[in-house]
This record gives sequence, C-alpha cells and structure tokens, in this order.
Amino acid sequence: MEDVSVSAIIVDGDLKKHDLNVGTMQPTTPPSSGQITCDEDLEPFEVSIREETMPEISDSNIELDISYDSLETLSHSLNSLEEPDEIELTEEVLDLEACSKCQKPLMGVNFAADPHPEALSEVEALRHPLMEVECVEKGRTQIRLNCFSVMDEENHLVSFSDGLVKRGVKLYFNGMIKPILDDSVEEDPKPEGIYVKRCGPILEWWTRGFHRGETITIGLTTDSGNYHLQCPSEEYMPIFRELTQKPQLTKLVFKLADEAFRSGSNMTYEELLLQLEKAAPTEGLDFVSEQVLLNNATYIVNQIGSFDKANDNEEKPEVEQTFKLIDSACMLTLAEYSSQAQRREDKRKELNFQNRKTPTSEWERDETPTKCSDSPQGVFSKATTTPLIRHVFDSLFKNQFAVKVDRSGAEMERCGMCHNCTRTECGICAKCITMTKFGGHGSDQQECLRRVCVKTQKSEISVSDVIVERKSSTDNSNNQVKLAFANDPIKVDGPKKYYDSVQIGELIVNIGDFVSIQPGIEGTPLFIGRIIYLADDGTEPIGHVQFFCRGQDTVLGMTSDPRELFLINSCEDIQLFEVVHKVDCCFWPVSEDWHQVGGTEEAIKSAPISGNESSFWFRFKYDAQLARFESVSYNEDFFNIDEPDTIGCCVNCLKVEQKVMKQKPFLPVLKPQEDKVVKHEEFWYRGIHFRIGDACLAKPEAYEMPNLSDSSEMADVPKQCQNRDPTKYPEFYRFKGHGVKGSHELTPEPFRICVIESIEPSASGRAFVVNVTKIYRPENTHFGARLAHNCDLNYVLYSNEMVAINPMLIVEKCHIRPKGLLRISLSRWYDSGGYRFYFDRLYNSEKKQVENLSDQLLAQYADLTRYSDQDGAFPQLDRPLQTLDVFSGCGGLSAGLKQSGVSDPRWAVENYEAAAQAYQANNPECVVINGDSNVVLQEVMDGRTTNQKGQAYPLKGQVELLAAGPPCQGFSHMNIFSEREYSQFKNSLISTYLSYCDYFRPRFLLLENVMNFALFKRNLVLKLCLRALVMMGYQCTFGILQAGHFGIPQTRRRCFLMAAAPGEMLPLYPVAQHVFAPTNLSVKIDGRTLGINGCFQDSAAYRSITVKDAMGDLPPIKNGDETYEKSYESPPISHFQRLTRRSSDSLQDHICKNLAPLIEMRICYIPKETGSDWRDLPNIVVQLKDGTFTEKLNYNYHDYHRPNDPSLKGVCPCNAKKQAKCDLKNQQKMTLIPWCLPHTANRHNDWSGLYGRISWDGFFSTTVTNPEPISKQGRVLHPNQDRVVSVRECARSQGFPDDYQLRGSIMEKHRQIGNAVPPPMAKAIGREIIQAIAKNQTQKSLEFPDLIGL
Repeated sequence: MEDVSVSAIIVDGDLKKHDLNVGTMQPTTPPSSGQITCDEDLEPFEVSIREETMPEISDSNIELDISYDSLETLSHSLNSLEEPDEIELTEEVLDLEACSKCQKPLMGVNFAADPHPEALSEVEALRHPLMEVECVEKGRTQIRLNCFSVMDEENHLVSFSDGLVKRGVKLYFNGMIKPILDDSVEEDPKPEGIYVKRCGPILEWWTRGFHRGETITIGLTTDSGNYHLQCPSEEYMPIFRELTQKPQLTKLVFKLADEAFRSGSNMTYEELLLQLEKAAPTEGLDFVSEQVLLNNATYIVNQIGSFDKANDNEEKPEVEQTFKLIDSACMLTLAEYSSQAQRREDKRKELNFQNRKTPTSEWERDETPTKCSDSPQGVFSKATTTPLIRHVFDSLFKNQFAVKVDRSGAEMERCGMCHNCTRTECGICAKCITMTKFGGHGSDQQECLRRVCVKTQKSEISVSDVIVERKSSTDNSNNQVKLAFANDPIKVDGPKKYYDSVQIGELIVNIGDFVSIQPGIEGTPLFIGRIIYLADDGTEPIGHVQFFCRGQDTVLGMTSDPRELFLINSCEDIQLFEVVHKVDCCFWPVSEDWHQVGGTEEAIKSAPISGNESSFWFRFKYDAQLARFESVSYNEDFFNIDEPDTIGCCVNCLKVEQKVMKQKPFLPVLKPQEDKVVKHEEFWYRGIHFRIGDACLAKPEAYEMPNLSDSSEMADVPKQCQNRDPTKYPEFYRFKGHGVKGSHELTPEPFRICVIESIEPSASGRAFVVNVTKIYRPENTHFGARLAHNCDLNYVLYSNEMVAINPMLIVEKCHIRPKGLLRISLSRWYDSGGYRFYFDRLYNSEKKQVENLSDQLLAQYADLTRYSDQDGAFPQLDRPLQTLDVFSGCGGLSAGLKQSGVSDPRWAVENYEAAAQAYQANNPECVVINGDSNVVLQEVMDGRTTNQKGQAYPLKGQVELLAAGPPCQGFSHMNIFSEREYSQFKNSLISTYLSYCDYFRPRFLLLENVMNFALFKRNLVLKLCLRALVMMGYQCTFGILQAGHFGIPQTRRRCFLMAAAPGEMLPLYPVAQHVFAPTNLSVKIDGRTLGINGCFQDSAAYRSITVKDAMGDLPPIKNGDETYEKSYESPPISHFQRLTRRSSDSLQDHICKNLAPLIEMRICYIPKETGSDWRDLPNIVVQLKDGTFTEKLNYNYHDYHRPNDPSLKGVCPCNAKKQAKCDLKNQQKMTLIPWCLPHTANRHNDWSGLYGRISWDGFFSTTVTNPEPISKQGRVLHPNQDRVVSVRECARSQGFPDDYQLRGSIMEKHRQIGNAVPPPMAKAIGREIIQAIAKNQTQKSLEFPDLIGL
C-alpha cells in the first residue's frame, strides 16, 4: 500500500489538529485495522478512516475522523485498510497551528460572539443599582448568570471544566447578570438584567444541589462574586450541555442508591445499571450506558466525599446514608471496574474521621457548594518558605509549597493531619506499654495502635483490639528497693539533713540529676524532673523535684519534638523509690549566630543529644494556663544547688510562695510605740503598693452606685411585648425574646473609682478594711447618659461620701487629679498614661447638685512630690522599632502600633492595589511594595536588594518588629468555601509569613487572624505555628482579644500570636480597657481550656463606647450618596468624636452604597427603634421611586414547625413538610418581605438581625467587607436614616481617625475597612510590647531577681 499523506483530522465531527508527533502507521490484527506509532512518552492510539472521506486509498490526502473522550486515551479501529502495508504520515501534514491559550487547533475553534452593545465591565455592573442588593458571602456577591459564554483571552469558546484554569489559562465570560433573589424565570422572553462583558478571570468552578429535593447548580467564582449559572447562550449550549452530564449523572446515582438504602436493599452494580438506563430520560440525561458510567466513575467517587461535607451536622441520617453509599455493593463494583478502588477507600476513611462543619447559606437550603473532583482552580503563587517552615508545615500545605520536602521513612507513613495523627498515645495498648516513656523497655519510635493514620494506613483497629491487660507498674516499695545515702550530710538544718547523693537499688542519683518518675496513673507517660535536693528528716528519705513536661503535654500536642522538654512551675517532694531511672537532659540555648542562620538548613539542626531514647533537651519554660513559652534563665529559674546557701532551697517554691502572698492583702508589721496609736498608712496587694491618698479601681460589688445611663431617654418597648396586626405584619410573631443583637443590656458596670482615706486592721491584726472616698462617674449622677455622652471618658466628680470596703475587691491603682492643677493637656493626660482621671467639681448625691472643690482638697493635690504628672505614664522607647508589615492591607495594624510608639513602619507588602495605595497615603515615608508576598520573599532570599521598581527590600538585621494580618477567609467560620484551593492558598500564606520571620529573625513578632484560626483543623494550624516559632527559638504565646474592650463600638474577636526573640521579654496581652458585652475569649485545645492573662475578667476601667459616641456627630446623607468630601456641620460631642476628629478639618468618605428601589423601600419600613429588623416589615403594596409597585407576599402553606397553628405561615411546600421538595415556581418577587427569609427562617434562628438597624446605645456587629442588609452581618442599617452605614461610619466602628485615607471605589474602601485590624486594639498590644522592653531592661540591670520581696 502507498504512503498516505493526511491533510486533516476530524475530531468528533469537527476539523481538528492533534499536536502529537506522529510517525508511521502500522497495521494491527485483524488486517483491517491499523495503529499509529507515537513518540515514546505518548500512548499509541488507533484511528478509523471513514470510507466517504477518502475516494481512493491511493490518494495523497485523506481525512482521519477521530472520536475520543479525552486526550489521554484514544481508542479506534482502522476498518477501511485492505492490505497490511505500512502507512507513513508525514509530519508536515499534521503540523497544524494550535492556540497558545486553550491548546485547541485553530482550524477547530469557535469564536465567541461580540458582547451586547450595552454590556458593562464586571466592576461597573456590580455597582449598578440593580445589583447592590440581596446576598453576599464573605465579600463576594451571589449573582445569577444568564445567556453566558466562556472564552479564553483569544476569544475562543472553551469549556471551563477541562483543566484550563488549573493550568493557568485565564478564562472570562460574557452574559447577563441578575441578583440571586431575582425570581424571573429563565423562559422569560425579555428577562431583566445587566449585560456584562469580559468578567473574570475565573478562579474556580463548583457545583451545589446534591441534597434530596434540590436542583443541581453549577457556578463560577471570580474575585468579585460567585456566579450561579442558568441558561447558556445559544453558541455555548453544546459545550455546557456536555459539562452538565457529570453532576446530573452523579446525583441520579445518589438518588437511586438512597432509595435502595431506605428500602433495605443493598443495590448491586447490575441493578444500578438497569435503574440508570430506565431513569435517565426522566432526569434530562441522554442514554446512560455502562461505558458512560465508568467514564465518570472518578467524578462520582470524589463527589461522595464532597456530598458528605455538605451535609448539615443535624442531619444524622444523611451522614449515615453516605457511609452506606460508600460501602454499598454497587459503589464497590463501580470503583473496582473503573480502577478507583483505592480512591474509594481513601474517601471512606476520610469520611469516617473528618470533622463535619455546618455550612450555611442565606438564600436557599443549608448546603455548601461542593468542589468538583476535576474542578479547575485558580492558579495562585505557591508559598515561598524556608527549610524550617517547610519541615513543620509540609503535611498541611504541601500542595501550596513552591519547594517540596523530601519525606521518607516513618514520616511517609503518617499524614500528620487526621484525628489519629494529632492525638496522644493511649498508654494502654500493646505497643504503648513497651515504650520507654511508659516505663517499658521497647522503642518510643513504634506506633501506638490508636494513632494509626487513617489516611495512609489500610488496617483499622478497634478499641477492643488495642486494649491489653497491663502488668502492674513498677512498684518499688520500701521492702523491694534498698535506699541509702552515699555520703555524709552536706547540710544540717535542725532535724533535717541534706545529702548530695542517694543509692536507690543499683541506681545512684545525685542532686542536679534528671530522673524519670512513676506517675501513679495508668496510661500516663513517666514524669521527668530534676533533683533539687535530697533530704531526710528522720521519718522518710525524700527527694525534692522540679518537674518538666513533655512537648505533647503542652499546647503543641503531637506536633512537638518528642525529645524536647519544658520547665513548668511545678515541684514537690517525692518518695525516692518512685524514681525509675536517670535520663540524660541538657540545656540547649540558641546559638550565637541565631540571627544569621535564619532561613537556612542550619536552622533545623538537631539538638546535641545522643540517640538514646532517654536523652532530652530543654530551652523553654511553659505556662500551662496561658500557653506561654518563655526562655529559661538559670539566674532566675535555678539556684546553684551546690552552694551552701542554696542547699535545701527551691526557686519554684519561692515563686509559689510569693504568688500566694500576692493573692492576699498584706499589712507590714509596725513596731508599737508608747503613748501613741499605731496607724497603718500602707498595704500590699497583687504586688502593688497602696498608700493613703492613692486612688484605686475596685470591683463593682465593692459598694453600690446608681447607674442612670438610660434614664435620659425613653427605652423602647421590647418586641416580644408589642402587639401587631398579624395580617399586616405576618412575620412579627418571630420575635420570641431572643434578645437584641448589638445591645449593651448584659454589659457589666465599669470598676468603682475611689480614694483611700484610712486603713483599719481587725483586732487580730491580720484582716483589715479600707475606708475610701467614692468618686462619681457622670453616668452615676442624676444627669445620667446625657452627661456621660458629652464628657471625656476619664472625667469624674469628687464627693464627700465615704465607705469601708474589703481590700480584696481592689484590683488596680489609678491616678486622679484636679483639672486646674494638671500641668499637661487633658488629651495628653489621657493618652500617655493608664487609668488617669481628672475632676473639677464635687457631686452631692443627697442634694443632686454639683459643688465647687474645697481649698483643702486642692491643697492636698498641689503636693508635686506626692502627685506628679508622670504618675501612671507609659514607658517610652528611645526610638521605635523598625517594622515590616506583611499583608498590610490599608494599614490598621501598623496605625495602632505606630500610635503606641513602638513602631516605625519602614516596609509594607500588600498585593491588593487599592489597599497598598491607602497604606502609602497614610505612611508616605514607608516603602510600600504592591506585589505578591511570596514573590517578594523569594527575591529577598535570592539576594536581591530591590524590586523592579527600584524599591529597597529590608536586609537581615534591619527588621525589628514583624507584623501581619494574613488573609483570614480560609479560616473564617463565615466562609462556606473554606475547603477550596483559593481558601487553602490564603491559609498557606501563614507559612509564608512565618518564613519572613524565620529569614529576618526580628526582635518581636505579631500575627493577627480570626478567632477560628485557633480552632481550624482541630487546632492544628495554631499548633504548627507555635511549633515553628519554638523551633526557631522564639518565646511565644497566643490569645483571643475582643476589640470592644479597647474603645470601639464593635464586637470583633481576633486571635493574636506574639513572639519575642531570645534575650527579649515576651509581652503580656493587654487587659480590657472598656467594659463590653460578655464574650467568650477562651479556646479549648486537646480538652484543655486556655485563656489569656489579666486580672480584669468581668469589668474594666472605662465604660463601653456606643454607636452614638462613635458617629452621632456625622451629618445625615441619603442612600447612594457619593460626595467624597463634606463639612461636619456640627462640633464633636463625645470623647470618641473629639479624639477621632482632632486631626481632621473636613469629613471624607462619608459615602454609602446605592441600593435598589425595592431594598431602599424595605429599609424605609424598618422601624427606627432598638431591635428592629425584617420581621417588622408590613405585607403591603407600595409604589417604589422608579414607579413600579411591590406585591404582597402570599402564604399558601402551613408551617410544620407550628403544628397547632391553623393559619398559613409557609411560602413553599418545604415549609409544610420537612422532606418536601422546594418548588421554585413558588418564589415571589417584588415583595416588601423578601420571600427567601420566611422560606428558610425556621432553620436559621428566624434570620434575626437581617435588615436590622444598629442601636444608638449598642454596638456594631463585626464590620465586614460589604455591608448588605441580607448578608450574615445584616444589621447594617443606620439607626434613624434609611440607608446602610457609610464608609466613614464603618471606619469609626473600627477606630480609624477621620484623617485616615482610603483609596478606590466605595466597595474597595469597605473591603479595606472590613479586612483591617482595629487600630485601638493594635495600639494596646504595642504598649504591652513597650512595657516588656522596659521591664526587660530593668531586670537586666539587676544581677539577681528579687524572689522574696513583694
């Protein structure tokens, strides 16, 4: 047969070019078929030549019609060849040009049609009045997309499901968008919406709707929104129809298996095939053959895991059903036939052990969008990391690292992330009882049977299999072990004799030795301690031991180094026969070149200890209550135990004794004098020296004070006590006394302020009371809230009233001065010191009047040696620390640190352009790098000193303070997409930030994130962060702070990690400055509840800041006001307003989003009273400003949550019956009461707070990146204006001063504010860092610490 030259290839009926380098065609058996031989790295494939495409076989040009499902496997037969001769296909013929973007042959691509003439860009469209409404999830608007087409940069129509996005190809789309709650049906010949063009690029695609009764939805995600796909354009219909087959088939498989499960049948693979072929046409699918099922098996098996993750925690039968589905006969056979057996096993194990979250959605059923198995993800920069950080985080972020870690041996057998990997050993299984740490003689390297990794180990072990009968633990009683002191006593103190060594059986133990000790509790590892002294008082020989804990007993858990120990503040006398054996343990401080080894392999070198499993090392001491790792100092933490003066002394015992003494008020002993009454003029409490004349803060229960903070205004009648016409207000019944969100109803009173006048001891001389003068706050007077609102927070009124109080109710010293005697300004008196108050009047509570101060009182405070203006002043640094802020945003964290005086922002890295511009505007001297933090770090590590713009990078040794607030979306409990690669990329930036720390090795480190950061993946991320810092040699801790405690009208809980370099002092966390609504600030880790330091738990020095304090002076504006600069129109009234406006002459950014007419009308009908929200809306017909009319919401169904109520309360069949399918035809639009809210209210706490007004006397909910009335933080309506809060009002809720500059559009400014750290909170932390530096400098000037004095 002649050589045949092929001019074209037809793929699935379209003219295509295949980019394979094809050689020759060899015939196969039978002779009528042939095979093309490809390059060595490609699979050979067969082709069929249609007779009608080749007139004669001898022609030099023929067409090959290749039908294939994927580029990886092409299987065809060559039926038209009659002779087994070789056919050579020339390379020139097949070398047809392909698109550089989508990789499709140019001869086979279809171009997208031009967008609609009125189409807008994505940013412009989302600003349109029709779009700035309804539903937002974590800053991304939820949008419907109709008439859409997806194309690449060359305008080629492409499928977004074939991996292009994953390979870095940027895809865009045209179409028409509508709000997610727009109920116009797809068949509407004239649908209303906004045409868009070139939206994107697409970050990822997803599916939702696998629950029973739900409709499959496919969606696209861009940086600005989540687009729910509806009807594609005519040109895109063929591509989209093929794409929808997979999820529809998958759901049908779920449905059939579920029905079989409920009927008690274990469906076989053959039965599944028959059912699929029968049911496919009714589900909108083409004919389903076995080949189609097998081709989609990978997707189906993967979706089982995603489907389970989408189940609500309360739906236990659903979860159990998913387990049955995985284990069913049909799924088992499907996995085996499609080579997915191992994938099925992995998914089954993952489902058995994963923590299930409860995802939420505001506009349909509780369901999380599930990530497709072949879902293309956005291409994000891989995390740039140092060797140490890769070593610690590889198990968690291995797919996000730019450099892979070579794991081998035992490390390859453990994922490090599952429940079993993170739990401690049981101590009772067959493996544990032989471990050295449990008193056995085997290796600690063997694996506890309960810690078998569920992801890498195939065997599963039940609890009954692992528990074995344990032999009695070593019981070295006095009758079994011979005890003898080896030498004569080295010290005698009465009947007590001290020795330097003792023989326990054959073991000789000396003072200073490290020993393991029987714990006395089964399943507990051996205790490890250091012998401080050996003694015998004639009754029983004892050893006094200072204990250490293992890393697994700290907050690090099983992420810790098993050889690292931590000194703890625990010691006790033990019986010497409890000693098991001696262990090797050394103190390993950081190296002298600690700063230089950062970022190198040298940073992860092992401790200089032997390979013996009884060898340990230590560097830190650990506070178990506060999870603090601090450097061990021999001067402070150990005596020289061999010195005669210290024999028999224990540093820890002295510290414990000192701590106990501080917890009780203490009067110094006075010598009696003849003919004179001895008067006490001072006492000690909490380590603080109090004297007569000192002012102090006392707990509110110390004495009663009137609180008239609400007496000036008529309180609103609670909603549950009001009566409304149920016909006009059909949703009002949902007010059930849940309480008002954002209310200070439960906020405690601030501390009492008083002045010590005298001290009266009891007859015994031990107990005493303190007589104090009451100091009135403005809200304690008859003027009430009006005076409190107008006065400075530190303004008080003196009085002549005295009361006796228990000194144990005193919590702190404060400072109070007459206004006329202050030699510094009032603002400086407040700003530059702690708890500093002033007064200018005396309050007479009996007469309810204000009086002048007496000359005697003024003369008392005129004594400058006793009452200085420097009392209570914060310490100052010689110069602020040079600071690098990574992920800086608009600069909230930097602003607060700078205000405290601790920081000089020299460098900042921010990838978001508008935020970087805002940061630069507020820090003109700072080098602000607008770029990818991973790229910047890589260039720095590569030795570059500047970027392409010529901006100078910091050098090693220059960065003294490293601050950051990495993106929190991946950790936030509000993010329903936290498992997607985009969120995982955001999470991996934690490792990038720690790599900055490892490379630069700053003096101090501060990391901020959402509270859920500490809980994410069973605390694993937090543990690894602390593990990395400990491994670097940093002292570190973490804590949860409430922003409302630091003087802003907002609830915002945030997790902060703090670290200090060796030689520095680890700062404490700031105590609450302002009272606030009760908030849980503790975190539970491995069953232990951890809090933060501070004695102020239930109260604070200052009153809370209200919404009225923050924004009551701002002029009124209308919905959609975009006037950038305005005048204030009125002077500041409150202390907060005076502080916020003191550097600003004009009002900027008092602008707000423009809402659609329907949304604006809904807001107009929300009452202007406390607690009002969507449940107050009337069900009436009104005319909107665009001339259209609303419709009444029809209630056509009963509510199964109210079985005894005969009235109709439901708007959908699913309201009447729990398992009923939602009928989208029941959706109602243009109603004042949004149809979606009563539709799902029963499952979401009645959607309390949506369309809610902020209360003047309350506080903001957490300020988010997009204030939407119908989002999770829907309480965003102004207290008495019909609009959402403005940008400036949100900025004030965060504590930004009015002169703080923002950049970009309204939405970009909201995003900057919502992502920022409140400056007042950062300021409080900065002051604690200064306190730590000052205290450390003071201690370094002392040769030894004072362990005895108070």
